[in-house]
Amino acid sequence: MPNLDAIVITGAEWKIFLAMPSGKTYELKTVESIDLDISRENEDIYAVGEEDPIANKGNARKFTGKISMQAGEIMTITSLEGLADASRITGATLACAVIRGGLQRTLRQVNINSERTTLSRKAKETLTSMDMSAVTNI
Repeated sequence: MPNLDAIVITGAEWKIFLAMPSGKTYELKTVESIDLDISRENEDIYAVGEEDPIANKGNARKFTGKISMQAGEIMTITSLEGLADASRITGATLACAVIRGGLQRTLRQVNINSERTTLSRKAKETLTSMDMSAVTNI
């Protein structure tokens, strides 16, 4: 059996950075999870008299995702940026890079569209979940 260790990436090997339009870049240290959804619309093309598609074309691309992290970290970042909450983050860059191998996913023109924080008594941590969208990836 071949050793595929080089292509198996653990969560500990990622570094996450948020570059703000102000020029400041923050390494996100408390991220619990990031879900990135990079997709494009698919459209089957049909012709009169044909039951099966005659072509399949891709159309608009879409970049969305969710970030979950410690509330204290995102609240500190928004405070340093002079923002009332994370939903006011617009035009940022989110970079997810693997320490070894130079692999990365970078989204540009990221907007945080919502921020959800649940406060619970006796909780050991307080997480904030944020929905995001982006214009492009590189």
